[in-house]
Amino acid sequence: AWGANPRILIFDVHPERMVNGPEALAVLGQPGFTTRELGGIGPKRLGSRGSTVLDERHQRLFVADGVNRRIMVWDVHPDRLTETPDAMAVIGQGNFFTKDRQSGQAGFGNPSSLYYDISTDRLFISDAVNNRILVFDVSPESLKTGMDASRVIGQQEFNASDPGLGPDRLNRPGSLRYDHAN
Repeated sequence: AWGANPRILIFDVHPERMVNGPEALAVLGQPGFTTRELGGIGPKRLGSRGSTVLDERHQRLFVADGVNRRIMVWDVHPDRLTETPDAMAVIGQGNFFTKDRQSGQAGFGNPSSLYYDISTDRLFISDAVNNRILVFDVSPESLKTGMDASRVIGQQEFNASDPGLGPDRLNRPGSLRYDHAN
């Protein structure tokens, strides 16, 4: 969603506290509830809002920001959530203020689809421009800004990005699904 307002609102929807017309508890991706900055960069800002995935166990939200070629990670635990929190980490860039297109073990051409495996704390990220899927260990002790992927799917090595056909190559991967049984 490359919408005109790249933000995420957090609401309390607990059945015992839910009311009609609730106010948001927090806004992610913008410096305030009433701002609408497009193409933003930094620890509070999203340049675009793409796929999201929630880690319910550790209370973290992962958000694909394709414009800035990164994944933003927010702590959304109710006891620590503030109205306009900074992201706790960024994956795909070395800091919150760069948006370089990269291949390699720590960067993206265009991150899009996300899948989080709660049983192993692995985050799978589809990178269509580089014709691959990167796998990151995002366990709480491993998650950090600028981290390297632990595995690559669709290419033989992290620095390769050629499209292809066959059992070991991908061509512009899209949505991700995961088979927990196998």
